Amino acid sequence: MQSFVFGFSQDFASLFMRVFLGVFFVLARFRYVFDPSKPEGDKWFSKARHASLRNKLDHCGWGCTDWLPPFIAWVEILAGLALIVGLLSTLSAAGLLVICVIGTMCTGYEKTMRQNPVDRIDVCSCYLWCPEPIYVVLALAIVLVGPGTYSLDYLIWSWFV
Repeated sequence: MQSFVFGFSQDFASLFMRVFLGVFFVLARFRYVFDPSKPEGDKWFSKARHASLRNKLDHCGWGCTDWLPPFIAWVEILAGLALIVGLLSTLSAAGLLVICVIGTMCTGYEKTMRQNPVDRIDVCSCYLWCPEPIYVVLALAIVLVGPGTYSLDYLIWSWFV
């Protein structure tokens, strides 16, 4: 795609969205795997980080299962890394979109109510101050637009076509 706006192509915009979203998820969940602030024996796979994610899921009504918190954490990390390099970008963005929508439904309302909105318009305004809608829109845009030419997906696809 060679549509240029102010000197930038849509492919550059796709690259920017992919890298931004991927870096966010890798950094947001990396502490689930390695936490340098913990004592020496608890740096890798910190029990406190696992308990935090488990409590969030339990608070949202997903129950306290053993497999769900690590599954979500690893999906976020691996999908984020895949988005950064542009490998299986649409699938990775779709997985993150599902996680973002569920997370937004779970925590977005609570964050919005903490701002004490006065009416429905204020509720919308307070909700838009939360970061979750931005990540939902970015993941949806990547799913709809695709990874662009600056990705491994494009290189692999160009070899077969």
